[in-house]
Amino acid sequence: MSGDTEVAARVEEMLAAAGLPNAGMPRREVHRTTLEIIERHFGLTLPHRQILEGTLPAVVLEITEPANPST
Repeated sequence: MSGDTEVAARVEEMLAAAGLPNAGMPRREVHRTTLEIIERHFGLTLPHRQILEGTLPAVVLEITEPANPST
């Protein structure tokens, strides 16, 4: 890992406590466990229920051509 050495060391400790790296663990489980650790460390969350059942706020951007492009 690179970046902030204190943060990297703490995340590496958390990964090791979860048994990672582990070549015998299914890739999907490694990915899920890693994301859970990162979410927990940085306090990140996604609105799980809203993602599965609802709609999320979105922004639609549209570029329109000027009425008279020569001016």
